Amino acid sequence: MFYSEYRREEGHPDFVYLRKTIESLQLEERFRNKLIQQAIDRMIEANQKRNAISMEKLKIAMKGDTKTYENKFGHDFTVPLEVYEDDKYRLRLNNANLLCEVESIIADYYRHHSTREEKPKKKHWWQ
Repeated sequence: MFYSEYRREEGHPDFVYLRKTIESLQLEERFRNKLIQQAIDRMIEANQKRNAISMEKLKIAMKGDTKTYENKFGHDFTVPLEVYEDDKYRLRLNNANLLCEVESIIADYYRHHSTREEKPKKKHWWQ
């Protein structure tokens, strides 16, 4: 009986349905595997980017600089760590939109927080 049914496979509706079901499952499995592979590739790419950023942060930290990642415009500026640690200047740096603004903020910080001793002003021209 099994062999006779097996020979009739080519026209029998049960076998056609079974074959189409198996083919659709195989297509779904291929599609699912492709989506899984794409997700894995995205995770690997994100991990590589994260590693690159952490290496960049490490290099900058070794120089005594940091990046402004909290900028409201999404810009990343490299600034000295001592300037970025001051809350007032950090707020100004996070609101800066252009590099020239950042440079003026840094210059302003060093103008007000300079460590060099200033010479006393002369009172008269003959002194």
